[in-house]
Amino acid sequence: VNNEYPHIGVIINQHTEFDHRLQTPVKTTTSDSNGDFVVKNFPVGIYNVVLLKQGWGFTYLYEVRIYKDDNDLSNQVVLHEEVIIPDYFQESNNIFETGHHYLFQNDVVLLPDQSLIIQSGAILRISPGIQFKIHGNITLQGEEDNLIWITSNDKFENQSVKSEPEKYNKFEISSIAVLAENMINWVKVDYGIVGLMNQVEGVTILNSTFRFCDIGFQSYNVNYTEIYNILAHHCQEPNSNGVYINSVEGGNVFDNIFISNYHGLEIKDDFIGDVYNNYFSGNGFAGLRILDYSGSINHNEFTSNTNDIAYSGNDAYLQGVMKILYNNFNSETGLKHHQSNNYSIVDSLIINKNNFNSNILFVSYYGRETCLNYFNCDMNYFNGLIQTEEIMEYFLDHWNELYEIVPSLNNIYQNPINSTGIQ
Repeated sequence: VNNEYPHIGVIINQHTEFDHRLQTPVKTTTSDSNGDFVVKNFPVGIYNVVLLKQGWGFTYLYEVRIYKDDNDLSNQVVLHEEVIIPDYFQESNNIFETGHHYLFQNDVVLLPDQSLIIQSGAILRISPGIQFKIHGNITLQGEEDNLIWITSNDKFENQSVKSEPEKYNKFEISSIAVLAENMINWVKVDYGIVGLMNQVEGVTILNSTFRFCDIGFQSYNVNYTEIYNILAHHCQEPNSNGVYINSVEGGNVFDNIFISNYHGLEIKDDFIGDVYNNYFSGNGFAGLRILDYSGSINHNEFTSNTNDIAYSGNDAYLQGVMKILYNNFNSETGLKHHQSNNYSIVDSLIINKNNFNSNILFVSYYGRETCLNYFNCDMNYFNGLIQTEEIMEYFLDHWNELYEIVPSLNNIYQNPINSTGIQ
């Protein structure tokens, strides 16, 4: 993905992906009292080296090249004693320092009159079932090669075999918190039920990764949010989301990568905004799932999802139009209208200038009457088909007399449209 689209998402590398809990070591050894160690009969190659001590955390040396004969790892590595965080912070002003490990063994709250600066390279380890809630002032900005890491404090005790951690409950920034520069930047989050939730108005989150969560990042109950350059992957439990926008009135979601989630991105309830220039691949139910949405979905790349876009509902709450423009659809089903509880009606739908290379259906309808007032599906490419009758065979599923509005299919493109997809 990074090779084809280097200008979107986070560059995938050892900093974003390596976790020694998920690997079986090639070799292990113990240092002497000076920290010196020797490993014999080591195969030539490139390795990540993990240096750790019980109660003192760990650190990684990435991509160390081992040559034939003797090798000298001359890196000076310092481990710091782990810090156990109490239920409430004792000081008004607090700092989580670079390279230090902070352990949350019980639910922890940062009070409104307290502040916390989390420096780049700090590691927050939250025990399974535990949550960390922020009501005070927080700075949450790492660096590209020194990410802040928020993860579950599980399976660190067994270093000899690969072991999947259990999930912590939640890292939550509440509506009364103050977030420095209204920004979350260069954060790595994994193994949370809700990896990171934000309820602060007008926040931008960028350059961050979310994986192995039920919900990677959630923006909840705010007027506006902006999300870009995010990598969300392998949030695969049923109904999980790489990113979840819930009860947010507006914003933009662009230049992100969503891979191998149940839903790559889910947007729900009253959202008006644009979703553009994103890459969706291998997502189990839908690359993009939207319920009650108005705005433009444009210039996205969809591939190998079960449904590229699954949508329903925007008439009961919004007076607007959903526009789907200039996208590439390359999965089993391009668009799926689905019934989901009270979300069934789509008022007006414009689908123009997309490339449909869908394997099974271009557009699928499921559930009760959709009550469309306007359905324009002109100026698209339909996998080389040009006759309306041929296209309709791949166009509608469960279509019957309940559906009074038939889509217009004019000016069909014979060849793929060049201006579609990620720009």
